[in-house]
Amino acid sequence: SDLEDILISLVKDLGHLESAKNTMTADIAEIERRLKKSIQGAEMIRFNPFKDAGSNQSFAIAMLNEHGDGVVISSMYARERMSVFAKPIKNHVSEYEMTEEEKEAVKKAKQSIKKPILENAK
Repeated sequence: SDLEDILISLVKDLGHLESAKNTMTADIAEIERRLKKSIQGAEMIRFNPFKDAGSNQSFAIAMLNEHGDGVVISSMYARERMSVFAKPIKNHVSEYEMTEEEKEAVKKAKQSIKKPILENAK
């Protein structure tokens, strides 16, 4: 009968939709797994380390992944020279002492990281 054919067709369509949903969910999970390792928060702080002279040519840049791992790179600029420092970051902290500007860059980078899509959907 026509009603039976319609019901069979609807059940098939539901099966295809369920399969497509499962595939998309798996794809999104894989994308998010890969994104967790990528840089998701990056912030720069410019500053003047010398109160009486110079300008804001010095900087600290923090680049973090979702777990708060990454690096903070800073540059201290003076007329005679420029020094560059790189410190590894693990869970938003470094085993090396950080300047206030580096700490601020890490803090702002942490705040700029978005929550995962699947986590928001829960």
